[in-house]
Amino acid sequence: MTSEGETLLKEELQRLKFEERPSVIDAIATAREFGDLKENAEYHAAKEQQSYNEGRIEEINDIIARANVIDITKMTNEGKVIFGATVYLTNLDTGEKINYKIVGKDEADLKKKLIFSQSPIGKGLIGKNKNDLIVVDKSAEAKAIKIGMSYQSAISMHGDVIVIKGDYVMYGEVHQKNMLSLNHISPKIECGGLGMVFVDITGLEMLYKNMDNLKQKILSSIPQEFNPRVGIADNKFFSYIAALESAPNQCMDYIDSVEFRSKIGVDILPIASTNKAKLKELGINNLTQIADWNINLLQIQFGIKEGKKILDNSGLKLISAENLDDAAKKIVEAIK
Repeated sequence: MTSEGETLLKEELQRLKFEERPSVIDAIATAREFGDLKENAEYHAAKEQQSYNEGRIEEINDIIARANVIDITKMTNEGKVIFGATVYLTNLDTGEKINYKIVGKDEADLKKKLIFSQSPIGKGLIGKNKNDLIVVDKSAEAKAIKIGMSYQSAISMHGDVIVIKGDYVMYGEVHQKNMLSLNHISPKIECGGLGMVFVDITGLEMLYKNMDNLKQKILSSIPQEFNPRVGIADNKFFSYIAALESAPNQCMDYIDSVEFRSKIGVDILPIASTNKAKLKELGINNLTQIADWNINLLQIQFGIKEGKKILDNSGLKLISAENLDDAAKKIVEAIK
């Protein structure tokens, strides 16, 4: 919530408590003088108004007690749309100009051009630069285009999609800042590519008293508008999978189970695309299914190094040597 929003709520609270409340009490007392309360419209209207006012007073008190008030005048802004900013927009189709202020949920009011930061329009605006193009169209075609989708996939779904060139210099600078923030938590960090960092947290739970505190420290070190996802596991690959399965601004521990692995398709494996296609031809579509194959057979199909990599990343118990004949039959049948 903005500090301005908090001030407005406090002003409303004062008005309800010291102006509206006494006025309603007087209205109820006056209505009582009219006689029979069962058919006294003035009395019932006054009681309804009293119920609304008291409910609103309780609601505002609760909102203020829980509010995380942000003084936007003390926030640093590098030219991007941030919480509390007033944004001026132009509809490219109609030429219509409009402005919105991005605020918290409890102060949002579309009629006053105050929009919630997590609303569709708010999400579309946060993080954008001046003159950026945003899409707030909620058509089926627009909904189908997702973050991370390839250019070809997007074009196939929506032929007139507008592509904006990414600013990879800026992305790299932001990524470096995030790495420095994480380096304050652990001296052992490794870049896994743009937007991905591996952090060795071995033993750090003692420093932060418990694992929950450590997880929160990691999440809070990355700006919330980036929607960081954190995965915890015994190795980098499974921590990456856990992060993918995690919700934005949340942390997930990797759960070593067949059910969990069955949700993870082979496309996520760090192997050549041709080998991913070959796995699917063999009927191997997820990590759990890799457990049905013997290491010797996979190494025959993919080579010693690549076969071992596939099995290592599956993390599952492999077929024993005595079951090699059954596994071989399965491969033969799959290849036919």
